Amino acid sequence: MKVLDTQNASFTKDTDDIQPLIEKKTPVTKTQRKQAEINTPPTKILHTFVFGEGSQGELGLGAKHNGRITVIDVQRPRLNPLLEKVNVVQLAVGGMHVAALTAENKIYTWGVNDQGALGRPTTEEGKMRGADEDDSSDSDGDSEDEDSGLNPSEAEPRQVDPACFPEGTRFASLFTGDSTTFAVTTTGLVYGWGTFRVSACVQQRSMTNTTRAMMVYSVSTRKAPRKMAKRHRGFQHLFLS
Repeated sequence: MKVLDTQNASFTKDTDDIQPLIEKKTPVTKTQRKQAEINTPPTKILHTFVFGEGSQGELGLGAKHNGRITVIDVQRPRLNPLLEKVNVVQLAVGGMHVAALTAENKIYTWGVNDQGALGRPTTEEGKMRGADEDDSSDSDGDSEDEDSGLNPSEAEPRQVDPACFPEGTRFASLFTGDSTTFAVTTTGLVYGWGTFRVSACVQQRSMTNTTRAMMVYSVSTRKAPRKMAKRHRGFQHLFLS
């Protein structure tokens, strides 16, 4: 006499040989376990105009003057030609650095990288000017020397290595602090890099000269995911809710 589990089996119509047909479960792949998207990235292409001193590469105009067109001490708003090429949809401005999100889901950074705020290595490709270094160059004057003294790897918008993030990551927004940068994904994860210059940490994970992106926040897997309604950042803190 055979005992059949009627709750977890189905049967053939042949009553002479009743055999349970157990349904085989296919293993769930990582793709099938993909989290639902709860944040929507911007899509409108922005045109970025810059002006100001920019002696630390914050304007993102590069490191070389071009005749009357200088890359520092820009007195009037100027369309940034380097950013026009990458289809920027959002900008985040930090203490002395900037981050941009593009329509192609890429992150570009430029400016001061002393404490890892750019999220990428910046090799010394040129002499970085000091903030108090005297310079008489002007956007309305001729420049005999095309070298501004800026480090091109900091003064030019360059992409954060996508290998820092899991394959398939889509970004919804960027936020910056004094020396930090954060990227929020469409599934509610937050990646960050840089330095909190006070006794601070995120989820007990210290951010000090973190030049490579690290995950600092994720939505709870035990609760229904919800869109982040509030994101506030200060010079040395970040608040998410």
